[in-house]
Amino acid sequence: MAASPGSVRDILRRYRKLFAAALVVFLAFVGLAELLRVSQATERTIANALEMQSVALERWFSINLDFIRSIANLPSVRAEDQERMLSDFSRIAGVNSSFLNIAYLDTSGQPLVQSNLGALASREIDLSDRDYFKEGQEGRAFITDVFYGRLSEMPVVVFSAPLMIDREFRGVVAGSISFDTIIRTILSTRFGETGRFHLLNSKGESIEIITDSGSEGKPHSPERLSGASSLLCTDCDGSNYFAKGKKLDKTSFYLIAQVDYQEFLAPIKANLLYMLVVGLALFFIQLITTRRLFSLVERSLKLLLRGVRTMEEGRFETLDTRKLEESPSEFRMLGMAFNSMAIRVKENTRDLRDKSYLDSLTGLHNRAYFIEVMEALDAKRSNTVTIVVCDIDGLKLINDSLGHRTGDELLIAAAQVLANAARRESDHVSRIGGDEFTFLLPDSAPDTGEKVIKRIKDGIANYKKQEGALPLSIACGSACNHQDGRSIETLQREADRRMYAEKEANRESSRAEIQAFLASGARSLQDNPDQARYDGGEDGDR
Repeated sequence: MAASPGSVRDILRRYRKLFAAALVVFLAFVGLAELLRVSQATERTIANALEMQSVALERWFSINLDFIRSIANLPSVRAEDQERMLSDFSRIAGVNSSFLNIAYLDTSGQPLVQSNLGALASREIDLSDRDYFKEGQEGRAFITDVFYGRLSEMPVVVFSAPLMIDREFRGVVAGSISFDTIIRTILSTRFGETGRFHLLNSKGESIEIITDSGSEGKPHSPERLSGASSLLCTDCDGSNYFAKGKKLDKTSFYLIAQVDYQEFLAPIKANLLYMLVVGLALFFIQLITTRRLFSLVERSLKLLLRGVRTMEEGRFETLDTRKLEESPSEFRMLGMAFNSMAIRVKENTRDLRDKSYLDSLTGLHNRAYFIEVMEALDAKRSNTVTIVVCDIDGLKLINDSLGHRTGDELLIAAAQVLANAARRESDHVSRIGGDEFTFLLPDSAPDTGEKVIKRIKDGIANYKKQEGALPLSIACGSACNHQDGRSIETLQREADRRMYAEKEANRESSRAEIQAFLASGARSLQDNPDQARYDGGEDGDR
């Protein structure tokens, strides 16, 4: 069995809870969607910035490396003419200020020509242990990590290209560029609000840390930073940031692009705050609306419920529809329909009540009505009541001789005579048995009963003057409780006694009248062939 849904208040309360839960779920969904959107946007921003900056740096490294390659192909270099080399190197270094020094190393790793010395170098320096020299011996150009120059004592990056003559290694041409030039280019570039770049060496160490402090900072993992997605990292100050790296082509450097975590969170917080404010506003609007709706619905339902209860109690009162003017149209229509129903039920109930108190044959009140009025008058006792009891003479003989239809005509004729004998609206005439009738006459005088009986006798005489009149004879008896306060039941017994006394006294005369009527042939059973099926032994109490 399904659980009861409860009252309207309970239902609306449940709907409010469902709305609040749906709002929380919606905000969570929006938060996740916003997190995904911002994550993707941040990822694209970092990737695009990293790609653009790495292309620029790779181009810068490539240009300088190609420049060194072009120097290695100078005629003076290929001829290994040191004086001409010195002249060319000095002139080129003077024109291209990026290069601190351009040098030629022979096959043993000794710098024979250096542009920054302005003269032929001595053979006391051995650079054969340097990576760029070893790479040159293999016939490959090379770009070094950052290191301190022996002569300049400055952090530099060396670009080198081998001198190959007829596929024979004849030395290395190397050019050193100050690291400050590179790092200024990198650090001066910004993207977004907090986006910036870092350059890592082959060990994953941030180069600006090495340069600024002269000591190594905490190394990164270039391989992890070079993955498909950005990583959430934490610096030495405990601040979080997203970082993504890329190894620069032809170098051992890694370019890192990073965005502060707070920049990542800012749009999420702003959108969530906006959605929260909107959600709370909607919730309070919904709360106020449902409270208002509940008030209207509750008031309307209570009004309708009161109407139903009054109808249940038998009081068919209409509703005051003015109280439903602010209610939804459905309730106003329901109120009007209820009023229409109440009026119809009241009318139908009155009709049914009237019909339940009426004798269907004669149109007079029936026994149930007589008993109800008798009990009501008995309850008062302060009023004088007269009762007249009447009984039709010879009804059974008429039924047996002429059929029940003629007997019904006789009953109807008697009822009309009795009804005409009642003069006041307060007089109650009832058929309480087959051929028995009563008058209940409240607020009557001691002689009222005799007057009513006289009117009955006069009415019978007038009826018999009509053509086709039946042999109507009514025995009557009356009683009144004037000044003695007897109950109506006692009065009825006394009136019955008097009625039967009259009936007995007139028995022979009424029988003779009926037999004379039958002998006259005015009516016969053949006049009512459909009545032949009735049992002639049936009495008159039907």
